[in-house]
Amino acid sequence: MCSCYSVLFDHLVRNTRTINRTGQLTGYKLIPGSNCLPLAGPEAKFLRRAAFLNHNLWVTQYARGEDFPGGEFPNQNPRVVCDLASVWSYGYVFGITHVPRLEDWPVMPVERIGFMLQLAFRFL
Repeated sequence: MCSCYSVLFDHLVRNTRTINRTGQLTGYKLIPGSNCLPLAGPEAKFLRRAAFLNHNLWVTQYARGEDFPGGEFPNQNPRVVCDLASVWSYGYVFGITHVPRLEDWPVMPVERIGFMLQLAFRFL
């Protein structure tokens, strides 16, 4: 498992096997929304086993049944070593931290998180 970036950037996901009529590769742009990394320090115990929380986008080799970036049980999942030669699957990690304020009571404001997939290259 390899982290692509530690900060929020647009990421291009291209299909290297498909070229459109103009000779360009087809693909999408992943645009992160409002998001944040954990506020815990690097010495936090949960970050040792859930290190995937430190970055928003992870690229892994596709494996059937691998639905979660930290494994089905993150506290018992072994660490994975990077292998940049075989990357097929992308995993986007959402993060939000709620810091309660007195003025939030009794109605708490809404915060939306997410990402957009936008056509980056025209399919002609």
